[in-house]
Amino acid sequence: MKTIKLFAMAALVAVASNSFAQKIKVTSGTFSELKGQTEVNVVWDYSQAQVRGGSPFANWKALPEAEWLKKIVDAKNEKEAGTGDDWNKKWAAAKPGAFEPSFEIKMAELWTGASVKRGLNNAKYTIRVKVTYMDPGYSVGVGASDAWLSGIIEVVETGTENVSSSLTMDMIKGASAASGVPGMAIVAAIDGMTFEKRLGESFEKMAKSLHAKVLKKAFK
Repeated sequence: MKTIKLFAMAALVAVASNSFAQKIKVTSGTFSELKGQTEVNVVWDYSQAQVRGGSPFANWKALPEAEWLKKIVDAKNEKEAGTGDDWNKKWAAAKPGAFEPSFEIKMAELWTGASVKRGLNNAKYTIRVKVTYMDPGYSVGVGASDAWLSGIIEVVETGTENVSSSLTMDMIKGASAASGVPGMAIVAAIDGMTFEKRLGESFEKMAKSLHAKVLKKAFK
């Protein structure tokens, strides 16, 4: 059973988190070209990603991923030697090991009869996910912050830059970093709620929203 740490300040974080709402906007096409496809390739692009958060001390504005990563690694190493370097390795491994599989596994579960994943280079179409914003959140004894994700999803003919459909998806909330305590005006940060789990759920919800709000309508 996970250890629960109580604190009052996280209640403010929970209230602030509720002020955000996920937004989806189809910017071109209808995604109907994907109807009937049994294989769809997926590629990931983080070159436009702005990142913020990740720790209570990481209260600076969103930065290009490389700049944010350097700052947070340096800050963690300064606090405790080697912890930033370890965290850097975990962050790099999380993309192919946690974030991207969360999207692809959920797509496979929802899109019956289709294989939707990386490496299907012979598929007619490719879903290109351009991640534009990430906040991995944090969950520690002195506070908590939820994860958030934004991105652009494009459909292209595999091997080309011909975009047939596209959409933007903003402020997808990940797994909660804290939970309410019955009968008390405080919330609890849950030990073990790693950034891989928090932000991984944002990637999973991206797949859910793509299927429920766009593909189901396009496939009718």
